[in-house]
Amino acid sequence: MNEKKRMEIIKDVIDQKITKESASIKLCQTIRNVNILINKYKKIGYIAFIHKNTGRLSYRRISSDISQKIIKLYKDEFCDYNYKHFQEKLVENYNIKVSYTYLLSLLKENNMYSPRIHRVTKKIIKQKIANSLKNQNIKNIEEKEYLNTLLSIEYSHPMQHRKTEFGERLQTDASVHYWIKEEKWYLDGFIDDATGKILALYFDTEETLMGYYNITKKVLLNYGIPKEILTDKRTVFWSPKEKDSDLHSDSLTQYGFLCHNLGIKLTTSSVPQTKGRIERLWNTLQDRLPKELKENNISTINQANLFLDEYIDKYNSQFSLQIENITNSFRFFEETKNIDFYLSRRFERTINKGSTIKYQNKYYIPHSNGETVFYKNKTKIMVVETFDEKLYSNSYSEWMPLLEVLQNSTYKEVYEDKNPAEINKIYKPIKTSSPWKYTNWIFYKNSKNN
Repeated sequence: MNEKKRMEIIKDVIDQKITKESASIKLCQTIRNVNILINKYKKIGYIAFIHKNTGRLSYRRISSDISQKIIKLYKDEFCDYNYKHFQEKLVENYNIKVSYTYLLSLLKENNMYSPRIHRVTKKIIKQKIANSLKNQNIKNIEEKEYLNTLLSIEYSHPMQHRKTEFGERLQTDASVHYWIKEEKWYLDGFIDDATGKILALYFDTEETLMGYYNITKKVLLNYGIPKEILTDKRTVFWSPKEKDSDLHSDSLTQYGFLCHNLGIKLTTSSVPQTKGRIERLWNTLQDRLPKELKENNISTINQANLFLDEYIDKYNSQFSLQIENITNSFRFFEETKNIDFYLSRRFERTINKGSTIKYQNKYYIPHSNGETVFYKNKTKIMVVETFDEKLYSNSYSEWMPLLEVLQNSTYKEVYEDKNPAEINKIYKPIKTSSPWKYTNWIFYKNSKNN
């Protein structure tokens, strides 16, 4: 209740137009306080109803010197920082603590806008400037701003609800950006859908299968096996041969075969909004991470990958949801010793007349128990390159290491004085209960094609 109305009620009591009981009800005060107001009004008049702090500056008010320093810092040094990041740097570097609301209003009053503002906001700002110059009616400005907020139904996307369990769904993708000055890298990453927690990050010069294998290895060792992985339709995850198939979770790609062996559901989508969690992560990291790398004098990709582990902890403590007693859906990864086999690349090759295999412009020959193994010409065999860059051959579940055959080697050196009659002898692999006997990618692909 403002001062004028309170004064009128007290004046009506003095003029005996209303009773003190009615005044106490209207003022929501006791009769004793009504009597105090009557006495004050008779002595000093209207001033009795004005609060004593009216017109006084608050002792909590931020001094103009600090405000000017904030404006100068943002203008000269931090103009490419968003408001929140700039607020953090004020505390870290200058020990200036101001609320986000005050910082926001201060910078906007001085026409300093964040580089991360949305296009709609930029458009509104331009319209306001244009409208103020033309002295247009405020009603027309509001109407135009309202029309700019409307979105056609074909461009709208339904909200993606978070999962309720940790590890129930992971989102993965890669972001290409100039993470340091004049050098473009690809950043591969995993983020948990339920908590928004970064699980792994890795810098690479290209978006390749090995980059995704690096972050997958970190997740398997640190957390375990997730239920589902959501990603885009890159050829790393999705094969064009599956256009007419509904088996999206069992992809014909190398990474899809890894998920098939671990029991992970692999979901792909060509709509970026489907995996909005990681898309928003890239938006944040592209804004913050280059500045953090610059502050820590990081200039090489190896230094950057070492720094990521430290930065992930900092990011998660600040931005991820700290949910207590959340259900953990990660399954324990038991075969940590064999993880390099799981994270391997498999290629189909054909044995040539010299009983060797050509792989990456080099020739190799299988060995078993220290002896050379000879296959018949044109035998189909699988070459497996593990994550630690070791080479094996696999045929009917028999695993044998591959040794390189130098091109200038003699026939005797290559075949170790073997009888020429044994060269064409078909090698019959021993049946084994190896855990890898179901990992023959050739037969897996053939079964999918059939």
